[in-house]
Amino acid sequence: MTQHFDNLLETPFLFYLSILVILILQRVDVWYLSLAWLYIASRFIHAWIDMGSNHIIRRKNAFLTGYVLIFTIWVRLLIQLVID
Repeated sequence: MTQHFDNLLETPFLFYLSILVILILQRVDVWYLSLAWLYIASRFIHAWIDMGSNHIIRRKNAFLTGYVLIFTIWVRLLIQLVID
């Protein structure tokens, strides 16, 4: 159970920071909102798998999906900042 809560607190810091930067720079749009909600869904799926069947491959895929979504948010933000 402790590991479960540790996992829930590892990637959200990057997520919260990205949301804060997007809000400060006033870059909110449909794409960021969609990516953010998909990230949140991936965290719920990861927690559901972890607390339920704990199928390692499925849990890993949900976790990696969250990382890819955060990476996509940051890359999109950096590209927008370079272009402007």
